[in-house]
Amino acid sequence: MNTFKYKKVSTIDDALLALSTDNSKLIAGGTDLLLKVKHGMSRINILVDISQIEKFSYVKDESGSIHIGAGTKIDDIIRSEILVSKAPIIPLVALEVASPEIRNAATVGGNVCCAKANCGTCFLPGCKAMTGDRTVKPCQNASYSDLLLPFAAYDAVAVIRSSGGTRKVQMENFIKPDGKIDISNKEILTEIFFKQEASKKAYMCLRYPKSMGLPYFSVIADFKGGEKFDLTIGGATKSIYKFRGVSREDVTVSLVDKFVFKESIYLSKEYLKTVAPSLILEAMDKALEV
Repeated sequence: MNTFKYKKVSTIDDALLALSTDNSKLIAGGTDLLLKVKHGMSRINILVDISQIEKFSYVKDESGSIHIGAGTKIDDIIRSEILVSKAPIIPLVALEVASPEIRNAATVGGNVCCAKANCGTCFLPGCKAMTGDRTVKPCQNASYSDLLLPFAAYDAVAVIRSSGGTRKVQMENFIKPDGKIDISNKEILTEIFFKQEASKKAYMCLRYPKSMGLPYFSVIADFKGGEKFDLTIGGATKSIYKFRGVSREDVTVSLVDKFVFKESIYLSKEYLKTVAPSLILEAMDKALEV
């Protein structure tokens, strides 16, 4: 493990100042980063602890919009009466994230900002990242953040702070075309918000392993009436995909061919393409029952 300095901050401005140091990293729950530091997969100079920032953890209903602080624990998402009643897919997906112990520590912001391939956290036998071998391309077994998909389905917006000000990013565009996330090492995700809407959404996910596994293919179907659905699709894909006004007859090979799947140790691209239509249709059927 490399040696590093530890700094606990109490305000976002202090955190941004600390991030001005080269190779500094934020930590809130630490369920991902500390694992990487321990195994030499991430080297840092300063660890900036933002877990004690005030008013960083909340779920609020304000004037028809729901606001979620980036420091909110995933377990708090599951227990939020506001989300359970007004955006039930979010706590439903949150309940499938890892184990209860991790959900009690991990934050919404941390989960979303770990959206790029989480190389090495799977601990599969022969993992090059675990041995420090950098001569091969990292495995992309791990898929995108669990919570990124439901946020995208609700047309949520990320609020990002930097020393230069504040900017907003649609969650469906949080993954850039090059596969990286749209936030730099000098920025902080502070909040995610979305407008309330009456909807009939349903969620399906292919995980492996089934218990506490990674989401290899996830779909949220939103029934819009007249046999039409809006689809939000992700998992072990290169980006988040959104399709509007899709009917059951549209769920064909040509639709699946629009998905770009990542290389995976466990499940092949061919297998994911084969099972994708069935999962999409099942999500559609569930949405009709909401």
